[in-house]
Amino acid sequence: MIGVTFGDRYRVVHKLGEGATSEVYLVEHAHIGRQEAVKVLKPDVAQEPAFVQRFRREARAINRVQHQNIIGIYDFGILPDSRLYLAMEYADGPSCEHLLGDGQRFNTPRALRVLHQLANAAGHAHRHNVVHRDLKPGNMVLVEHRGQHDVLKVLDFGMAKIVGLEGDNLTRRGEVFGTPEYMAPELLDPSLTDPRSDIYAIGCIGYELLTGRTPFSGNHIQMIHAHMEQTPVPPKELEPLIPPTLDGIVMQCLAKNPDERFQTGEQLASALRQVVGFPGRRDGVRTGKLWIPATSWPVETHEENTSNEPTVSGMQRVADAMGTDDTASATTTDTCAGIYEALMALAEQMIDLGVQDQGCMITLAQVRALQDDLAKVMAQREALLSLEEKAEQSAREREGSLRFAIGELNFNRAPTENGGPSNRDVDFQIAELEKRLGELLGDTRAELQRIQDESISLTANQADLEDKWEDACKKLQQVVGGRIDHLRSDENAGNLVNRFDAISAALAMMTA
Repeated sequence: MIGVTFGDRYRVVHKLGEGATSEVYLVEHAHIGRQEAVKVLKPDVAQEPAFVQRFRREARAINRVQHQNIIGIYDFGILPDSRLYLAMEYADGPSCEHLLGDGQRFNTPRALRVLHQLANAAGHAHRHNVVHRDLKPGNMVLVEHRGQHDVLKVLDFGMAKIVGLEGDNLTRRGEVFGTPEYMAPELLDPSLTDPRSDIYAIGCIGYELLTGRTPFSGNHIQMIHAHMEQTPVPPKELEPLIPPTLDGIVMQCLAKNPDERFQTGEQLASALRQVVGFPGRRDGVRTGKLWIPATSWPVETHEENTSNEPTVSGMQRVADAMGTDDTASATTTDTCAGIYEALMALAEQMIDLGVQDQGCMITLAQVRALQDDLAKVMAQREALLSLEEKAEQSAREREGSLRFAIGELNFNRAPTENGGPSNRDVDFQIAELEKRLGELLGDTRAELQRIQDESISLTANQADLEDKWEDACKKLQQVVGGRIDHLRSDENAGNLVNRFDAISAALAMMTA
């Protein structure tokens, strides 16, 4: 099929892969000028008389599940040799399965980011009555999108129904759909379609992202039995730096009884946002040198901790400086901000006690003013990000609807010779829909470019404010330190001196 153009719009570039039920090709859309993927179902998949009707019905249902973290299905058709095909979004990036090769794992912020996107994707699909039933790292691709890294794209949502692996046919053959390493116990009953089985799979995936291994191992029979009867070792026992809250979230997802798991993807996503160290929605929101963007988050091995998180040996000094024991999962970004907050709180206490001078008051006021300005700029960036996401989601849904309508019209086109009269109305409708599609894509590109230009301006402003804020914090540290030196011989000031020394030691460790 290389070089072939089919459906009057897809030119095959090369073959991407092949599975048990389909072949996947990279294609170029002639009218849109965009690379996409086409999944061509093998002839023996569509032998049942009712398969085409079921194929169209399920494809139409999945087409409505348009989400930024789910590979979108755009349209469908039939090749001259009667093979059915689906056109979908193309994700050019590594799979999580590839990134987890050889026992590697993700550090806490990266795992949280991926799991949060996965939970949101599952929740969105479930609201549209679509269950994946085979979530696993091999079906999760991480791409770069509009300057963001590690944007998740989930493959094959609902494909179980598309290829006819459910219903009476499945029950009759006694087959089980899923991958044993990530299979919820209830999936052994093929008559059940419970969205909470996807929550269980997310728990298995989270376990592997954080520890580098799946909850259970062995042959297929052993793993299926373990999912039904055994409780896995908690992730934190394998990797002590995993936050206790995150450890509990993963274990709740892995509950044998679906009623004891998170009931929806939204519930799970909300719980993940409460974990200390949860990253912001935009990579590298902090741009100054104290802040570590997500592009430098490494994949860790069990033998060596290469994360940006503070080491266990230095954790007590950080905890003392911040006045909290909950620092094990904090990123460098969170920790630096927390230490400077502790410095400002110390300066305020010294002013309240009357042991500080006017210089400290002025410097502290400058730090707080810059912090307020930073908060305003970051709120503006957050609002822009929300606007960008809404614009993309709206365009994604409208494009999916228009293109699927074009696909259905093409599918229904009468097989008359030379485009006879019976096809003229269909051709006119297709032309009108393609015109609307072109206008939609053009308007969307213009709107996203406007948002991006404004975001670039705000990012530059934020970077400048962060530099000024950092300099002001350092000046505050010097001013407070000068006053502390005069208090070291005062027995009543021991608490202030100890707190300042802890803050200074923690800052030195974090910025080394």
